[in-house]
Amino acid sequence: MNFKLFLFYILVIHVNTLFAESKRQEPSVFLKYEQTLTEVQDSNTKRTYTFTNNKIIEKADNSDNTLTYLKANPLSSSSPRDDKSELNTQDKLSKKIKSLKEKIIAKAKMFLGTPYHFGSKSLEQTDCSGFIQQVYSDLGIVLPRTTVSQAQRGVNVDFDNLEVGDLLFFCTYKNGPSHVGIYTGNDKMIHASSGAKRVKYDNINKLYYKKRFLFAKRLALKKYINTGMTPVL
Repeated sequence: MNFKLFLFYILVIHVNTLFAESKRQEPSVFLKYEQTLTEVQDSNTKRTYTFTNNKIIEKADNSDNTLTYLKANPLSSSSPRDDKSELNTQDKLSKKIKSLKEKIIAKAKMFLGTPYHFGSKSLEQTDCSGFIQQVYSDLGIVLPRTTVSQAQRGVNVDFDNLEVGDLLFFCTYKNGPSHVGIYTGNDKMIHASSGAKRVKYDNINKLYYKKRFLFAKRLALKKYINTGMTPVL
């Protein structure tokens, strides 16, 4: 090969290499560079972007040239507006659930004094599971008729973490759940008592109920609110 032609090829390769280096989008693994993060907020959208700032501090050829660029990282971006919207949605849902629980207790109070009668479920007379079913039914929430079936709904709740509206199940006259009441807060429940022959308040810390307590269940009120339908909880 002609020596001049050979030098020309070498020159072309060198120029192309320099051009490629200047167009490089990311730092080469053969370069040493410093990396810092910079956050920039868009004043219009209020979105915050995190940029990776890479500065070459040493090249393989030991030149003093430096190359600095900013690379946007979309995975690190955040939107205060979106976060606020999500918090508002959660806050609204919590308020709706609280409001529904208040309605449940208000409806249960309407039964106070109603005579106990096994197999009934009205304001005239009712048994424990009929009372529970009727209270929720009047609010558009469908529950099964019997205590045993109602005990299969919802999720288990620890006795120390009870919330208003939770269902309390007891073993009173046979194995398994045979009695149910609605927790109203402050260690009290409303239930149709066969012993007192009426719907009444009782303290759940009474020895009689403490000894017979089986478990508590929390119904999926969130499901009812989100669907706007009449779910079987």
